[in-house]
Amino acid sequence: MTDRPDTTPETEPLAAEYVLGLLTPAERVAFEARLRSEPALLAEVRRWESHFATMADLEVDPVAPPPRLRDAIEARLFGLPSASLWNRVAFWRGLSFVTSAAALAALGAVLLPNMQQGTDGPGTPGPDTQGPEAGIPAGTLLMTHLIPTEGSTLGLAVTREPSGILQVRRVAGEMAPGRAQELWVIAGDNAPVSLGVLHEDALTTLVPDAETAELFSVGAALAISDEPPGGSPTGAPTGEILALGTLVAL
Repeated sequence: MTDRPDTTPETEPLAAEYVLGLLTPAERVAFEARLRSEPALLAEVRRWESHFATMADLEVDPVAPPPRLRDAIEARLFGLPSASLWNRVAFWRGLSFVTSAAALAALGAVLLPNMQQGTDGPGTPGPDTQGPEAGIPAGTLLMTHLIPTEGSTLGLAVTREPSGILQVRRVAGEMAPGRAQELWVIAGDNAPVSLGVLHEDALTTLVPDAETAELFSVGAALAISDEPPGGSPTGAPTGEILALGTLVAL
């Protein structure tokens, strides 16, 4: 017996993205049209609103990254020597803390306008969340908010749907003329692995292969690098880091 609405696997992440305000204007209009005629979909939205409500109520103080953070990131992505700074486990845990706190603050800012639209009552309990080092079951919805690095204005919301498909939405900044923006995943001690080059449009859909998909877990880092047209010619990041974040489970 379950209290979950009768929805399809594709509907759950779409409802979550609607509540988080991640849909494009056209997608939002189409989704709201469905809400007027699909009670199960509306119930799914109410469930996600209830699930995210606790996050919206959190008071997250700004977290200033340590001065060594950018140097350590560049050392990790570009192979620059940084032995005194580079303790891999400690660094990525620190990165996870900084970007996760920023992501919570960003999510709260997105959630509050949606919550103020009101609900008819409390939804059913949402899925359990897990800590940054916990294992996650297959099909878990993952997401992060990639925050801009110093000198960058780029901000992105990334959702890894239960199907494995990545939805990358540019929510701030734009692509520089004659340049490309490439998305990378860094899991544990693994070298950065390219997930693909972003489209000029706000939304990019990526489908990682099976081997790359195994790198996605809570706490894995995502980064955007500035690259020549078509992406990195070397298979590794070559340009400036524009934005970064770490994955959390919803």
